[in-house]
Amino acid sequence: MVTSKAAVDAIQAVKRQEFLSASPSQLLRLALKDLAEVEKMPDYRIDMTFWMRNIISMGDKEVCYVCLAGACLVRRYSADRSRVDKIINSREPEDQQIYMRMCALDCFRQGQVAEGLRYLGFQLKPEMSYLYPVMPYFQDVELAKEDMADLAELLEAHGF
Repeated sequence: MVTSKAAVDAIQAVKRQEFLSASPSQLLRLALKDLAEVEKMPDYRIDMTFWMRNIISMGDKEVCYVCLAGACLVRRYSADRSRVDKIINSREPEDQQIYMRMCALDCFRQGQVAEGLRYLGFQLKPEMSYLYPVMPYFQDVELAKEDMADLAELLEAHGF
């Protein structure tokens, strides 16, 4: 019989594998789904400047600030700040792969297409623009998410 902890661990393993094997367009879509879930979580706030900022007290409540990439760490790795530090400083192949995907997501949310693809081991196709206009999240949350979803469509249309 599968215990609830075993079931949760199995689900997390599937989510991690999905994150590690996703194409660039799939990765951006997964991140947007994770972001939407984390936006609803009372212990988190979105701040696109850091992957994950230390927990900050807000009155009687502690809140952790995460960005698009940090939302993936929360949803797929149940990560906290110590896990982020380990990923950044690790020489383990899986941690390095996670790190490169996090960097790619940072680039994509800023519209830096070529750089994001480079982090994932791809080269920009000649017919593609290096940059894609993405509204900053802090200026207009919904438009920023729409722009990132459109970028995912563009990446997919070009085989990424």
